[in-house]
Order: sequence, then structure tokens, then C-alpha cells
Amino acid sequence: QAVKARERVTGIFVSLKRIMAQGLGIVFFLLAVAFGRSEHKPLHCCFAPATSNVVLSCEASPGSVITEVPFAVIADGSAVPPWHQSGGLRPTCGADAAPAGSTIIADVSAKLLDACQGRARCEPAGLGDFGAPGEYEILLRWTCGHDGSAEGNKDDVAALPPLPLSVVDGVIADAKGDRFLLKGVNWAGAHIVGVPSGLDRAPLDDLAKLVKRLGFNVVRLPYSVEMVLSNPEIESFLVAANPALVGRRALDIMDEVVAALGRAGVLVWPDIHMLESDWCCTHTDCNGLWFNQAYSKEKWIDALRTVAARYAEVPS
Repeated sequence: QAVKARERVTGIFVSLKRIMAQGLGIVFFLLAVAFGRSEHKPLHCCFAPATSNVVLSCEASPGSVITEVPFAVIADGSAVPPWHQSGGLRPTCGADAAPAGSTIIADVSAKLLDACQGRARCEPAGLGDFGAPGEYEILLRWTCGHDGSAEGNKDDVAALPPLPLSVVDGVIADAKGDRFLLKGVNWAGAHIVGVPSGLDRAPLDDLAKLVKRLGFNVVRLPYSVEMVLSNPEIESFLVAANPALVGRRALDIMDEVVAALGRAGVLVWPDIHMLESDWCCTHTDCNGLWFNQAYSKEKWIDALRTVAARYAEVPS
């Protein structure tokens, strides 16, 4: 009897340990999910001369408003280099610090929060009282109510036109035979640094929705042969406002951009814009034709085939 009693007690303790282990596992899982979502929340940043008209916006998702302004300072000596240029003087979205070599003159986060909290769009006044253009910069980050809302993004999908498009008697028509007028905009950057510009300042989905809200239905997305064939890992500061894209390669991020535009109801026109990754165009950049000394005609065709195969089944 004593032996059986000890076995029963031992069995109870084993069961309790299993239950506790499972409970702790669930807790750690939930914590991991929560922190993972927090780490991948998109960011909203602005770096501009203090005398500029600064706009804080959460208009990408209906009903979303500005909730916090965690960081907003006027800094001396923090002139922002070109967006594609890295270096110590460049502020990085999410760092919440003035660049090296600059001095914070004033913290205006409370002022901006008071003026903007609860609004979908805010254009605060009076921030240019600290100096002349080029001498002072405002560096700020704000949050929106829709940030990190995966469910909201899934539900907020705009319809594409009836596809495929075709040409009938010289007129572009949709799958129903109705005339389709292309209203396009260029989203440059990937042909220079591997990603479209703006991902260092604003969430990808917000940018895609902005394109749609402005009345465009197609985006020309320039890329280079070098970008496609080398598919480099993108420097983190170039996608700092989109933490989920940090550490990704150029083509992976291009996939995300195409997908975001599709969710916004916008078509994509991939544009093999350059051979080498660079700004276009000068008389000396050797990118005027479909080949040069670095990239042959065959490599140009390889890049076209790679992009065509990658997006052949993507509706947008």
C-alpha cells in the first residue's frame, strides 16, 4: 500500500510539472509574439529643416489618429545628407537621437503631442523660431493608432482592375473590355540603392495607400541589372521605418513593395532602368544602352527573365 501511495504521489508531481511546463511554454510564446509584434511595428519619422512645413499624418488607414510623439527635437548642425547616403551625420528613424556632432537645442515632443494627439493629420506651426533654413533641423517620430495592426492590413485591401489588360484597336482595355486609363507615378530608388525611397521614413503600406489616395493606379518601379543579379542585403538605415524589412535582400523587399501596392489596388510596371546601380543619367555613366563594359546584353536579358519569372503569377 505504501509503495502504491508513493507511486500515486509521484505521478501527481510529474503531472503538475508537465502542466507548469506547458503553462510556462504558453506564457513565453505569448511574450515572444507580443515582443515580436512590437519590434516589427512600422515607424513614422521626419527629418527636415526646422523652418519647413512639417506634416504628421496617420491618414493611411481610415479612423487612425496620432497617438504619441515619443521623439521630437530641434538640433543644431544636423543637416541631413542625401537620402541614399549613409554616415555619422545621417539621422536614423527609430534611433531617437540627434546625429553625431549635432546638439539638441530644444525638445518639442510635448508641444507636438499637445497639438497633434488624436488627429489624423497635423501641420504644427511655430517650429521655425530656432534659426534660419539649413542651420537647424527638426528630427521627430510619431505613432499612429493603426501601427502594427496585421488584421487591419489584411482587411483593408483595395480591388485591382479586372485583369489582364489588353490592347484593342490601339486602346488599353481591362478584362471586361472597358477602357483603362493608366495614371502612373514613378517610385524611384531601387535602381540606386536597392530599395525605393521613403522606406527609411514611413511604413510601406502607408506609402502604397498614399499612391492610391492621390489618384494613381500604376507605379513604375525602376531597378538595375546589378541589383537583380547581385541581390544585395540592404543597409538597415534604408528601411529603418520598416523593421520587418531589416536584414532582407533587395529582391525580397521588392516582393514586399509589389505586394503592398497590389493590396492598395495599384498595378506595378517594373522598369529595368539602369545597368549599374547609380543615378541616371549623364554622358559619362555608360548606362545609355542595354549593355556596357560591366554588363553584357546577356546579363541584361538574364535580369529581365529573373524579374519576369518572379512576378509572372502576381496579379498586380
